[in-house]
Amino acid sequence: MSRKFGIRSRILGLVVLLLGITLGAFASEVSAHAGLTKAVPEADSQMEESPPRVELTFNERIEEKLFTLKVIDEIGRSVTPNKPVINSTHTSLTLDLPQLHKGIYVVSYHVISADGHPVDGSYVITVGPPRGASSPDHAAHEAHELSWSMSPGEFFKMASRFFYYAALLAMTGFVLWMTRFREGSREIRDRMRQWSLGLQRVHLISLMLLIYTHYADLLGEDGGLQDLTGLFTGTTVGLSWLASLALSLLGFVLLHRKPWLNLLWVAALIGVKSVNGHAMAFEPQGVLVLLDAVHLAAAALWAGGLVVTVAFWKQKGFLLLFLKRFSRAALGSILLLALTGVLSTFLFLPKISYVLYSQWGILLLVKAGLVVMIAVTGALIRSSLRKRGVNGAGVLLKVDLSLMAVILGVVALLTYLAPVPPNEPLAWHVMGTKQHMSAKITPNIPGTNTFTVKVWLPEQMGPPKQVILRMINNDDPSIAPIVVPVKPYDDKEIDTSFDMKRYSYKAEGPYLPFPGSWTVQVRVLDSQDDEIPYEKIMRVY
Repeated sequence: MSRKFGIRSRILGLVVLLLGITLGAFASEVSAHAGLTKAVPEADSQMEESPPRVELTFNERIEEKLFTLKVIDEIGRSVTPNKPVINSTHTSLTLDLPQLHKGIYVVSYHVISADGHPVDGSYVITVGPPRGASSPDHAAHEAHELSWSMSPGEFFKMASRFFYYAALLAMTGFVLWMTRFREGSREIRDRMRQWSLGLQRVHLISLMLLIYTHYADLLGEDGGLQDLTGLFTGTTVGLSWLASLALSLLGFVLLHRKPWLNLLWVAALIGVKSVNGHAMAFEPQGVLVLLDAVHLAAAALWAGGLVVTVAFWKQKGFLLLFLKRFSRAALGSILLLALTGVLSTFLFLPKISYVLYSQWGILLLVKAGLVVMIAVTGALIRSSLRKRGVNGAGVLLKVDLSLMAVILGVVALLTYLAPVPPNEPLAWHVMGTKQHMSAKITPNIPGTNTFTVKVWLPEQMGPPKQVILRMINNDDPSIAPIVVPVKPYDDKEIDTSFDMKRYSYKAEGPYLPFPGSWTVQVRVLDSQDDEIPYEKIMRVY
């Protein structure tokens, strides 16, 4: 009994160590994955007439199940029983609207992105004149936020992700080492089975906890228990969870019967995890899923070896034999982690310089530094084992275990963050004594955009002689400025500037052809031949 209690205590202690170090080391804000790139009508629009429909476009593929799009009136009622329609490419939702009365309406949506993350948002539109000085700001629900000000529920949700990730790698890695390293007495083999069973239980609990803390976000506020079938059978993340649960339960029956069955079970469990993540949202999808699976397997081999070290720390003879083999395998796994990580990064990011502009990139650099530290620690461990045996490597092994805990936390956060920073529509307004200027670029992404420039001048001056909008690429000065051919258009938005007259110009086209640093330049020539230039630097990803 005391031996079983000791084994359980060590497993629990290891899990607590992983959670404590990873949660304490990284408290940063996390952004959502999919993002709204175009909304018709736009957020905060003021229209004289009722719009015929609402159309939302996202920057990546969304799941065809469990999406909602509704328009709510001023007393909280949905304005139509119509259901939203998803387009053939799974990147846009459309909701047909009845004739809307004058007033303020809230457009609210919920979708699941291709990599299995819920995306929610709401914004305000106004039909007819505004009722107050200004309409309320639209507020998007920020999922996936990690900070010291998290609510207990949010903290518990994030902790469940760390718990699951650590348990998955520790358990699958331990099974791999049990299958590969079969030396040792019968007592050693029995102890391995006991630890394996304990780790399987921890993994199953962590998986159920992960599902419990995340399924409500995927269902959305309007989702109920009746939608669970759609979640688990109609979405990639739901199918991945369901398959992981089935494999986890089968493991209690199938493991440790045949070596090939152990390997097949580990490969299947890692495989179903690999289809639930960033790899599903980028191209080439198949290559990225394979890289993710290899990356997880290499991490499991390293993490599982450290768990074996903890489990058999007092069996010095067996441990010395194991560490000699593990130290060589650990070096290979670290090299494989680095290789697959670099390849995935190049496929995720349009430009490698993006690692400097996002939380994902910064954490990736932190991870790279940790990998270097692990490689150095591994070299020192191998040297110490040759010279002084297990006891001489004790401190270094503890350092390696601590680095494992930290890097698991970084990896867990990397799976939660978006590799490419989100692009935000440009909304730029400049107030002046003689004139005002406003410029908007939506959705402000590489490719086709809508460019809008509005100028306010004293009524007696009349319209401007010329309004020029130019896009200047700051990364390559040899590229000539791109002139956006903005032309006057009939602006239906209500103008509340009573002392000045508004003149509106618009163009749509591929005048922002590629990502990078851009200067938006607006030049306004008034009727008195006075020209006022405006410039704003922005970065498009």
